[in-house]
Amino acid sequence: MNTRIRFDRNVENPACLDREEILKLANIDLSGFGKLDLARDMFMFGFYCKGMELTDIINLTTDNLDGNVLTYRRRGTGKEISLQLNLHARAILKKYDNRLSEYLFPLKTSHSMKLDKTMKYKVTLWLKKVGEMVGIESLSFIMNITSWNRLLSQINFQEALLGVQ
Repeated sequence: MNTRIRFDRNVENPACLDREEILKLANIDLSGFGKLDLARDMFMFGFYCKGMELTDIINLTTDNLDGNVLTYRRRGTGKEISLQLNLHARAILKKYDNRLSEYLFPLKTSHSMKLDKTMKYKVTLWLKKVGEMVGIESLSFIMNITSWNRLLSQINFQEALLGVQ
């Protein structure tokens, strides 16, 4: 069975969100739904960080942050990623800023606390519920990665940078 993710899928691919769906997720007011709000914010943070796995998001600590630069090692590949955080990603981090915790998101409380499947399963369920609220069937964290890559592949950089058509 082939389990590779392909980023050249067409617009009809349910594993990729389009611009309007991303905006729906970003703009829904979940302030009265604590855990759903957290799951959506983690999803959007991953999207704003050029596509990021749930495990990597959960394990981010203050050590990964230097000003507005986030540096972390991808769980799957071990590759070190360093990126400048945009305003949206910084706003999400500010929302969950807790000087008492070393983690950027309030799920783990210490290095000794294992990231178990139950925690990931709960966050996945919360995100699925958010998806239902905005009309996105089977919303999952992998979609922040596939959607980022698909949207990025649609940009003509020569046109954007040089104004050439």
